[in-house]
Amino acid sequence: MLLAVAADAPARRDSAIEILSEYADEVEEIEGTLRDGDWVDFDPLQPGKTIG
Repeated sequence: MLLAVAADAPARRDSAIEILSEYADEVEEIEGTLRDGDWVDFDPLQPGKTIG
């Protein structure tokens, strides 16, 4: 299962990572572009940076 969270500030990024880390087996960080609610440059074959 994949869950994406858009964080527009460093503090929100940190909060999202903290919350997700409590429940997820793995949390990754990937930068991308959201346009009209769609992640337009997401490539599921590219690995993200594992957090924690």
